[in-house]
Amino acid sequence: MGYRYKKVNNRKILIEGPRLQSQKIKFLRQYLQLVDQNVTFVFLDETWIYEHGSAVRRWVFEGDRRGMPEKVCMNEGKRFTILHAGGKFGFLEGCDLFLDSKVDSRDYHKTMTGDLFKQWTEQQLIPNVKQMSGKVVVIMDNAPYHSVHAEQLPNFSWKKSKLQLWLHQNEIPFDSNLTKKQLYEIIKPNILSRKKYLIDELLSKNGIQVLRLPPYHCQYNPIEMVWGFCKQYYNKHS
Repeated sequence: MGYRYKKVNNRKILIEGPRLQSQKIKFLRQYLQLVDQNVTFVFLDETWIYEHGSAVRRWVFEGDRRGMPEKVCMNEGKRFTILHAGGKFGFLEGCDLFLDSKVDSRDYHKTMTGDLFKQWTEQQLIPNVKQMSGKVVVIMDNAPYHSVHAEQLPNFSWKKSKLQLWLHQNEIPFDSNLTKKQLYEIIKPNILSRKKYLIDELLSKNGIQVLRLPPYHCQYNPIEMVWGFCKQYYNKHS
């Protein structure tokens, strides 16, 4: 078939490990089950855009000048972070959020926070989703501001007394003479079952189901492609 097993210049290759494969399979199975239930999917995501467009950057073939304009505006202007939600029906009205990105970075993750995302979910997403008919499932990725825990979960940096208090509050039996490391070994198996996201809980209380994308698989979120079309149009007409 033309393949040969060889060293690849000491470069790391992106390989899906068993855990990631399992998460992807789980997501796809859940998604297909929901498709059979005829639910309405609402996808959400953030992106960034420049006030004057970003015509100074585009995908071109190396050495091919045909795709390059003779002159472009080098002043891109202020950068904005955009958050929106939508589905096969288009963007969900009333769910647009524009933030002035005051940090000098192309990473919109530095603009969005857990508090801002929670506020948007409560004030814009939930009220508009609840106006939709039928069952609605919200699909999102696992960005840090999407994944704030509903309760603070213990980690090994906690003091021994704090670990003991957590075990006591969760009615998990333990010997008071155990070391900190031994206490944490008791705690670890109990963390996963208590790992709940604040946003997921908030949406669930309002009758809205959440489906999380597997890590590193943004291709399963069609709004990513929509952002590309929107930016292309905006850059052309700004």
